[in-house]
Amino acid sequence: MHTQALVALQPGSGFTLEEIELDDLRPNECLVQLVATGICHTDLKSSSGGSIVKFPVVLGHEGNTSFCLNLTAGAGIVKKVGSDVKRVVEGDKVLLSFNSCGKCRSCSVGAPAYCKHCLALNFGGTRLDGTHTASIGGKPLYANFFGQSSLSRHSVVSERSVIFP
Repeated sequence: MHTQALVALQPGSGFTLEEIELDDLRPNECLVQLVATGICHTDLKSSSGGSIVKFPVVLGHEGNTSFCLNLTAGAGIVKKVGSDVKRVVEGDKVLLSFNSCGKCRSCSVGAPAYCKHCLALNFGGTRLDGTHTASIGGKPLYANFFGQSSLSRHSVVSERSVIFP
């Protein structure tokens, strides 16, 4: 699917609005149309090359903005779900959060913030298996920033990153 995103093409280049291609959903993933997001210092610092992210990258981790504003609409709308997704259906209004594996010891005891794969899932820019959820001009694009890359009109996210307002 084609969509638009604010992309940091290289460290310090700022953000440019680009046409990107999203990969097909995996069974545990959702396609979310973002209708609200925020930007914060972490996004700006990361776009300057001051973090572990790789380029070109779609940043954004404030896909929970409507929660902060006490709105009930959600930051995004689920447009499509993978075959294994059980918690949400198309049309649900949702917020986005960080990603976790759901299988490691920390996740299994209800502490996903300490997930064994936290860095890879939220800062690696790819799925855990190394595949990309997005591309630009036919070349891999690093996304999944904080499990969401919310500086995009649409994002492919793990079901574990989706929460209800």
